[in-house]
Amino acid sequence: VVLLAIIVPVTIVGIMTTTLPTPQVSYGRLADDITLLEQAARLTTRAAQPMMLTLPGGAPETIVKPFFQPFGSMGRVGFTLLMLTVAFGVASLPLFAVRATSSVSVRQARRMASWTLFFCGAILVTLPAIAAFGRFLVLTDLPGGPTEQMPAWLVRLTAMDLARPDSQAATLATGTVRFARDGILLLLPVAGQLPEVLVTLAALGGLSAILAAASAQILSLAALWSEDVLFAWGEPGTHPGAHVMAARVFAVLTATVGGWLAITVQADPLTLFNWALAIGASTVFPLLIMSVWWKRINHWGAMAGMAAGNVTALLHIVLTMAGTLPPIFGLNGTLSAALGVPLGALVAIAVSLATPQPEKRTVELVRDIRVPGGETVHDRDIRLANRKT
Repeated sequence: VVLLAIIVPVTIVGIMTTTLPTPQVSYGRLADDITLLEQAARLTTRAAQPMMLTLPGGAPETIVKPFFQPFGSMGRVGFTLLMLTVAFGVASLPLFAVRATSSVSVRQARRMASWTLFFCGAILVTLPAIAAFGRFLVLTDLPGGPTEQMPAWLVRLTAMDLARPDSQAATLATGTVRFARDGILLLLPVAGQLPEVLVTLAALGGLSAILAAASAQILSLAALWSEDVLFAWGEPGTHPGAHVMAARVFAVLTATVGGWLAITVQADPLTLFNWALAIGASTVFPLLIMSVWWKRINHWGAMAGMAAGNVTALLHIVLTMAGTLPPIFGLNGTLSAALGVPLGALVAIAVSLATPQPEKRTVELVRDIRVPGGETVHDRDIRLANRKT
């Protein structure tokens, strides 16, 4: 549903605009037209400092820079650090530790990951096309018209609280109409005057993405608490019914707490998301890398590195948000992983070198996990435990 909601409307708009059914590449034909429209709307380039990082907020905002200017609202260094934070944070999510789904072998898990990358890649290469075609439609109808004669699509977006024209302005322009960040996906089918079914499809796609992500996180956290905390010290395969019941209880508790936080916490979801990625990257990512490439790391180093990275990122976010700590090297709370990741890695290396090497059976277990075929280690342990009984 998410894939259809993202690709179908922009494909139709692309055919209507460029006669090509491949909006992911055809929006380049609109580059000159968009540039001329932006010049007519008096949108000028903006210089950004290297560490500048200005993300769109939750409140509606005006169009402030040309579409094809790469570094207008964020600097080159800030953009690079943000992309690394997102990449490291997504790689560190428990969702990708084979929690939301299951497979009988490492090979099938890799195949599932390949499909995930395919769908995510199809979505990500389509999002810039949505932004480009949406910008083109807005700039085509918006500048110069009187405020009393708003286009039908703008009237509808205003009724949906996805756009806010300035009622005191005499004419409609890029500086007098504010657009909501979270409504861009709906802006395209509405501004393109597509049938109502496609507008509904776009809305359902956004809702489906939210429900799918929330469900996956709930299942992942429930399995983590059940298997890795509550029953971590038991023998494999014992009391499977208790494992399932505990996971269900944790899932209900996680969903309840998460829903309560979503309702009560008044904060920008994008900011909270970036903070979560920064904390996850600072806590887990150095251990992900070293567990694969450095055999010397042990559990003492791993725990110390996770604690150091987590505390560093969390304290930096809290103190920066409270205003008691000025940005270090220009880093705000969103980029706290730039401090937490290297510090967590250094602490993990230092503690591992100062403590005994991991046991031989631990190293062999790690090698066994990497075998792409055959049973998973967990399934094998259960089979051997059942054979003993």
